[in-house]
Amino acid sequence: MLFRDMSVSDADFQRMVRFIQDNYGIDLSKKKQLITSRLSHSLRERGYPDFSAFLDHLLKKQDPADLELVLNKLTTNYTFFMRDTAGALPPPSERPGSLHLERGLLQW
Repeated sequence: MLFRDMSVSDADFQRMVRFIQDNYGIDLSKKKQLITSRLSHSLRERGYPDFSAFLDHLLKKQDPADLELVLNKLTTNYTFFMRDTAGALPPPSERPGSLHLERGLLQW
């Protein structure tokens, strides 16, 4: 079954933006489409009739499972660059063109 994104009123969008900004420091003020597209399916699966009902519940209860859903859906959890050592740059001393100075400083 194909689902369309839930519509979000400007007032609810601003409430969500303020909540995320105030609690997590993430600015989603220009991400209305991202919020609706990433949350709509999950909210329907959880039985919410509309975005406003979910937001009322989220702000009142602040249930950890709901907070985790929101953060996982609205943020990019990309840490590959922190784990991938195979593609990492070699130490500065091994890079072409590096110079060792007497005090242990490197200069390119």
